[in-house]
Amino acid sequence: MGNRIFRLDRSNPKSNLYVMMLSGAIWTPISTAMGIYWQIYLTMLGASPIDIAIIAMSSTMVLTFSRFLGGYLADVIGRRKLIVSMTYAVSVCYLAMFFATTWKIILLTSIFLNIFLLYQPATEAIIADSTSDGARGKNYGTLNLVPGIMILFSPIIAYMFISRYGITWGTRILILLTAIAGFIVGILRTFTLKETIDQRDSSKVSNGGILSQYRHVFGIIKKRMFALFVFIMLLGVVGGLTMMTQLYVIIYLGSGNELWALLRFMYLLTFVVFIIPAGVATDHYGRKNVILIGTILSIFSITFLLLASLNYTEIFLLFYSILGSISWALLACSIPSMEADILPKNIRGKAYAVIAAANSIALAFSQLFCGYIYVYGENIPYLLALFVLVFMAIIMARISEK
Repeated sequence: MGNRIFRLDRSNPKSNLYVMMLSGAIWTPISTAMGIYWQIYLTMLGASPIDIAIIAMSSTMVLTFSRFLGGYLADVIGRRKLIVSMTYAVSVCYLAMFFATTWKIILLTSIFLNIFLLYQPATEAIIADSTSDGARGKNYGTLNLVPGIMILFSPIIAYMFISRYGITWGTRILILLTAIAGFIVGILRTFTLKETIDQRDSSKVSNGGILSQYRHVFGIIKKRMFALFVFIMLLGVVGGLTMMTQLYVIIYLGSGNELWALLRFMYLLTFVVFIIPAGVATDHYGRKNVILIGTILSIFSITFLLLASLNYTEIFLLFYSILGSISWALLACSIPSMEADILPKNIRGKAYAVIAAANSIALAFSQLFCGYIYVYGENIPYLLALFVLVFMAIIMARISEK
């Protein structure tokens, strides 16, 4: 039967899902507030749109390669050890970022931060390990719900800080608070997180070099979920092409800081309202159908964002935020559920690393491309994103879900 909140895999410690949920509730709200005016903050430090794209692209590329090492270590030395140690390292990076005075220092600090984020495949694996097959959608929805509720007021908090202290110091204070929250989460994970992979399972995948193991894992991905793998890569392309939305709305559309905070609040509120229904729908109607609906909603969302440059800006931006949020709630439950259904437990760490790396590489190059073409036409990246989303919908419609 499992727990009344989570349906758990009985072979693994049931406390892990609560630990990860509480970690998100502590860390995510303040880190989200830090990012609300991040691109505007970087412009205050002298960064141009292309510089902002370089920061994003460099961080993403570093994260891509660190995930490969992290996925390997998650399956070989275990999930817990990696998550705990790297949580502290990431927090130190945020603390260093607080003292940054130029965008170039931010770039350097971001590179180190993304090296230490090599624990991400381990977090994905420990969550997948701890959930039962028949309730993954519900469990992923529940895991996202509490942090989602907590971050509801992140945009308002961010607006309060930048209104009182200005963009530069307001964001810098939020960076410091993010570092402090990270250290708190590190302590929590140190004393409560339990290992989910048996040492005997680890030894089964530790034979051979890291490259040969990843070739084996990629072979499984190619055989079992190639279409989904391509879909996730294209999701990275869309993320890169739409990376300038903060500058697009605040500066190009002239909507201002206050409206941007309201739009982010509506986005987060909608996410909280829909995340549990999205998880239930994922289990009830099937992963493929929910992913397809989420993709179609993304198409409408980007369309409304483009229409906002013509007329009725506030109304179209509101539709953009709400539909985009519903789309993300659906995808956040259905994609990891489909992945976990397909992937064997003892290779999940490396498999998540391969999938995330493919997404990140696509994201990185599209981020750089977006920074370049944004200068020549602010609408161009979003028009390209629309074409990619239509292609993604076609791919998902052709997938046969077993």
